[in-house]
Amino acid sequence: MKSFLIPLFILAALLIGVLFLFLASPVTTLDIIQLVVIVLILAGTAIFVLDRYRSYKRKEPAEDEYSKSLNQRASAVSFYISLFLWLAIMILSNRLQLCTESWITLGILGMALTNIVVWCYFRFRGLKSE
Repeated sequence: MKSFLIPLFILAALLIGVLFLFLASPVTTLDIIQLVVIVLILAGTAIFVLDRYRSYKRKEPAEDEYSKSLNQRASAVSFYISLFLWLAIMILSNRLQLCTESWITLGILGMALTNIVVWCYFRFRGLKSE
């Protein structure tokens, strides 16, 4: 039961963040880009929560060997991709004029999106033996 409560809490926190984004100030293009990324993160987190909930309903263990290796593999690959994401952000920050907090926000959202996309990729493709 506890294994899907934490992602559910994260999902609720992201929803509150989206509401705060619209209520805080006028919406800009950067806000729309951030909102799209947040919605994609919400979709990936919802997939993760539903997967955990289905496992709970089937009385399967929360962390079996496959899910541990899936999470480890997705984390390793997304970390490697995130390094290149930060390199791209460094290059773009020299060419485009945005405040530093906007670049950091985009980088963190990009890292979260990368992790969700890679996890979904390995979840639906499966882990192949190498």
